[in-house]
Amino acid sequence: HTHSEFSLYAAAKLVRRKLGLPHIHTLHAYYPDYLYYVPLLQPFLQHKLPDIIRQILRKSCCVVAPSKKIQDYLIGVGLTTPIKLIPNGIDLSPFYEPSPQSTEEIKAFKKLYFINDTDKVIVFVGRLATEKNINILLQNFKQILEIRPDTTLLLIGDGMDRRALQTYTAELGIENKVIFTGYLRWPDQIQTAYKASDLFMSASHSEVHPITFIEAMAAGLPIVAADDESISDMVKNGVNGWAIKNDKELWDKAVKVLENDGTRIAMGLKSKELSLNYSINRFVESMIEIYSSYIKK
Repeated sequence: HTHSEFSLYAAAKLVRRKLGLPHIHTLHAYYPDYLYYVPLLQPFLQHKLPDIIRQILRKSCCVVAPSKKIQDYLIGVGLTTPIKLIPNGIDLSPFYEPSPQSTEEIKAFKKLYFINDTDKVIVFVGRLATEKNINILLQNFKQILEIRPDTTLLLIGDGMDRRALQTYTAELGIENKVIFTGYLRWPDQIQTAYKASDLFMSASHSEVHPITFIEAMAAGLPIVAADDESISDMVKNGVNGWAIKNDKELWDKAVKVLENDGTRIAMGLKSKELSLNYSINRFVESMIEIYSSYIKK
């Protein structure tokens, strides 16, 4: 079972041929969103990418799609290999079961990053790169600050765009309310960050089936995000948050969630309930079912 289309995939093909084993592959990346990493090859790849994907995956017994977005993409490029839709599953127990010291840990976390105890905290967790659309997230946050100046934005993670984003934050005049934490240790520091927050927000359109959304939901956070097929089964409008067509208008729903504690808490509870769909137990059961169907009896 392979999870990469590069050198490890080539090695797996050799093993597959040598041992005569069935081969299953999971496609984790929506490649059209990543072609800007190779600007010189981008025009060629935009034209040839469907052929390349079909060629790479044609001899797999089946391809696992973590989301309907990937499933539809594979169908769209004309892949004839069987496709199984199985959402990502992770061990969510650290997020369901806070440590006995969680209140003290949250206080220490806020003190470390100079977050006012009275502030509402919005969190984003992910790579700080162009495809995550963080510039738009920052523009939304500026709008939120004009209505709710008692709000802090946590950007957790790192990436090639971090310095440029810090500069842009200063240009927007919101640098005192935006915190770049860099990488945090999983799961304990990440868990504390979610627990210290009131809302998860993302303007990204490049997700496949984002694990950070699932973690935030398991931690009991409402979600406000750019509408994308990758989160259509995660974010239910008016239930556990909002998925907004116009990514420049996320701020409006974010403010509405933050201004009503009853709504925010109710949506958080729904998020926790929906996150159970992506537990590691369900994922393992689904994968064992696929493995069993291809094992030679």
